[in-house]
Amino acid sequence: MIIRIIPLIVIFFFCTTSAQKFKENYVFTVKNNSAGTSFEFPGVLFYDAKNRTKLYTADFGIKDKTKNTTEFETGSFIIISDKSFQYILYSNSENRVIIQDNIQGKNYILEDSPAMKWQLLNETKTLNGTTLHKAVTFFRGRNYTVWYTPESLVKTGPWKFDNLPGLAVEIYDESKDFIWQLKSSEHYTQPIKNPFNDYKGDPLPYKDYPKLRYALSPALEKALQQNPNNKIVEQPRNGLEIKFEWEK
Repeated sequence: MIIRIIPLIVIFFFCTTSAQKFKENYVFTVKNNSAGTSFEFPGVLFYDAKNRTKLYTADFGIKDKTKNTTEFETGSFIIISDKSFQYILYSNSENRVIIQDNIQGKNYILEDSPAMKWQLLNETKTLNGTTLHKAVTFFRGRNYTVWYTPESLVKTGPWKFDNLPGLAVEIYDESKDFIWQLKSSEHYTQPIKNPFNDYKGDPLPYKDYPKLRYALSPALEKALQQNPNNKIVEQPRNGLEIKFEWEK
């Protein structure tokens, strides 16, 4: 596995009441077991500390010139090689999380209520002169470690990582298949708008996600019909979320 460590370029900590909005630039690294390498995707976190508003986006899409297939297995989840899409997550003080995700080639709008309970550990490390504190959590089938700084007004991280006592600088799961690293931090002056204000209709409940994400695709169902003895009812659960609190 090749994982390129991305140094923190600069982290600004705004501790005055006049600086309440922030832009945090992350790199999301996904391990590719089959190729022995990794893929990197840019992510941006916008955060309003006053209103506790969070907007996170991540840009996905890989051009795989060595294969003619339209998708391939990274070892963690399937990424469409000839299409790009943007993952969007928006939340506010009401703890209502609205997500736009591309699942098996289709865009969906979903509503989630993720709850992460962090265990704060008495362990620190220094990165580029900044003291980071360690916390751990178990969320939907995976154990995560976060290194954060309590010196920032930002009390959250990328994706669904929230309820932190500081800004998430580095996050990774137990096997380091998924890694988020903060690249830079800056003061943000523009309003953080809800990207779903113009969405017509109701978001799907997140309880629908496991079926959408792991159900057999039409192409795979057709292939399995050629083998009537095959008992597979869903694809292997190897994404970020593999076990859900409402499942027994």
